[in-house]
Amino acid sequence: MKIVFLHGIGDGDPDMIWLDGLNRGLAAHGKEPVPASEVLAPRYASFLSTEGLGAKMPAPNSEPKDNTAARHEFQRRRARIRRSLAEREDVRAFGSIGYHRVPGPVLHAGQAAAVGSGTTFLNLHQVGRYVNSEPLRGAVLRYVLDQLPSGAHDLVLIGHSLGSVIAIDLLDHLPDRFRVRRFLTVGSPAGSPVLHRDGNRMSRRFPYSRVDDWTNVLDVGDVVTGGRGLASIFGAAQDVVVDIRGQHGAGLYLGHGAVSGLIAEVLYPSRELVPISVHLTVRMSDDDANNLLTLHYAHAVAGAVKDKTVAERYRGGARAGAGRSGGGHRTFRPGDGAGDTSGDRRAARGPAAAAARPLGTARTRGATDGAVVDEPGRALRHRHRARPAGRDATDPGPARIRGHGRCDRQVARRGARPRVQEGGACRGARSSRSPSGRH
Repeated sequence: MKIVFLHGIGDGDPDMIWLDGLNRGLAAHGKEPVPASEVLAPRYASFLSTEGLGAKMPAPNSEPKDNTAARHEFQRRRARIRRSLAEREDVRAFGSIGYHRVPGPVLHAGQAAAVGSGTTFLNLHQVGRYVNSEPLRGAVLRYVLDQLPSGAHDLVLIGHSLGSVIAIDLLDHLPDRFRVRRFLTVGSPAGSPVLHRDGNRMSRRFPYSRVDDWTNVLDVGDVVTGGRGLASIFGAAQDVVVDIRGQHGAGLYLGHGAVSGLIAEVLYPSRELVPISVHLTVRMSDDDANNLLTLHYAHAVAGAVKDKTVAERYRGGARAGAGRSGGGHRTFRPGDGAGDTSGDRRAARGPAAAAARPLGTARTRGATDGAVVDEPGRALRHRHRARPAGRDATDPGPARIRGHGRCDRQVARRGARPRVQEGGACRGARSSRSPSGRH
């Protein structure tokens, strides 16, 4: 594993203050420091300050046309980093104070003036030369590529300030023998559209197959970042806000516990056993899913009823219906809540049917077989009366349900065999006088 650090504007940090900050952070995590001999920190300050230097852009690497699987793996790793950082108290939200509160047009105008002025103040002319000259970008990228080791290697790629823009460009030209296990940009100004006027880095495909993750770290008080992250421009990046008191130094960023922890995670992977669960997750059947959704809807409706008494009666009907549907043989039909029972042609009611009836008049089949209930466990009356002695076993006799006396008299007068439907008038009572069953 090699750490590659790309510096920002200035003299290229010859004292390697960035490495001191990183080792300070690693020590806080109980990890061994990284010796200077194990890192690569190309210094290209002279390229940025010298007129007339240029070279052809290096050949881009090849990304598979279908990188769906690699992109999904990238997103899973990124989500795991987000979860781990969310548990840290030293990682903060964007907050109410910072340069991110400066309106975009005002901020971008100031950045454009600073980059395009050519002033040597704070070495800002180096930024303008790099972003506005493709030959210069080609020369810098070729120089960095020449400093990389031969053979296959895993890399931790870190870009600070302008070095983050160079690192983003470098990803498109890394040979296939390199795998970036962790990509970190700190104090990056790449969230400014001003830096992307002469280039197509925003439209290029991200190399998901060669980069494991991308975390951008910023302090909203860092003027170089403008208080802006990169996720709004580069979809692969995720922004993490830390507090280094509004400063910009690479050593301060890399010495922060959250940043050094991400680097320690790949340099010194844990060998502790991770407990796994032996529980199996079984997919819910379609019938169970329908029942669950129906019950959820019923309880949601009950929660919207303001009258507590009516709401409790409604919940009682839903619980009674749930008891009838818990045997595994009941099938709810989406839309009406009705169900079929194997070997039984009697209609059943569920919580969805109760939801369709006016509140206060709900009835459903309860736990007492053949009874009608309007509260859990309280039977009103049996659906069928006992058959008198001597009656033909094929004749069910007149069906009487409370509230349908008139219908019963009509059926008895016509001498027809009744066919009772739930909750409505006695429709479908057939007789020899009315073949259609209408009366």
